[in-house]
Amino acid sequence: MLVPLAAQLVLVFLLSDIEKKAELDAARAEKAKQINNQVNNLIHDMAEIASITDVGGEMGGGADTIIALREGVKSIRHDFKELEKAAAGEPGKLAIITNAEQATIQSGQIFKELLSANISSSINREEKKVLWHRLRAAIRASMSKQLIDLNEYEQSVSNEGPKAQAELRQRTRDLLTGYAVFDLSFALIIFLFIAFQIKKRLDRLVQNTTLLAMGRELLPHIKGSDELSVLDESFHAMADLLNEASRKERAATENAVDMICSINKNLQIIAANPAAEKILDCPLSEIIGRRLSDFIERDSWPEMEKAIT
Repeated sequence: MLVPLAAQLVLVFLLSDIEKKAELDAARAEKAKQINNQVNNLIHDMAEIASITDVGGEMGGGADTIIALREGVKSIRHDFKELEKAAAGEPGKLAIITNAEQATIQSGQIFKELLSANISSSINREEKKVLWHRLRAAIRASMSKQLIDLNEYEQSVSNEGPKAQAELRQRTRDLLTGYAVFDLSFALIIFLFIAFQIKKRLDRLVQNTTLLAMGRELLPHIKGSDELSVLDESFHAMADLLNEASRKERAATENAVDMICSINKNLQIIAANPAAEKILDCPLSEIIGRRLSDFIERDSWPEMEKAIT
């Protein structure tokens, strides 16, 4: 039927929509996790460089410190590249990342000055300390509030992923449960409707059976081509045959020259043909209801009664 089919199509559409949303949410949560991890790596590496600059600022910066700083700068560059890959396709986030990356350019320029000063020894220890402090300030400035806010936002999105998936699974269960209830309810309604129609047809058959036995006109035909309709058609055909037989019987009875009558179990006359009036010389109104023995000679009655009973 059309109703269950339409319900199934709606269910498929809703489940497809939930599946699509689940896939998008899962992809979004995974991307947020990647961005969050890369930002954490970047912040960690910046913190490491900041600690190196603290040491360099106090100690004047030796060769080991310069090497460690060089490695830290490489790590930061790598972190920015990976972060840009993770945020690909999202202009707003890429803008925040690009701004933070541009802020590190100043740190690179100061680092080059330190490297050049360390090689040429063209400046004294105090001047180197000033460069180290400038480098530390530049690195800390590159860790912008926007970058930190982005990290917190992506972490919250990543954490919300499992919760969103659980909600979608619950929504799927609710939809399936609702459809099952609807399907069962619809099946019950159809069952009750069919049962009512069958009972209605059976009642019509019972009524027609009673009317047929009483010799009265039957109720109209049951429409359809099922078994009950065929049976009802048989009842009507039987009623037509009985009516025709009764008509012929009446015609034969009414035109007969001999007396023809019907009696009950008490041998009372309940019906008689017109010839009875002439033979008994008595009106039908006086014949009906009287015992048959009233019209038979007393000597002949015992033998006739025995023959009748």
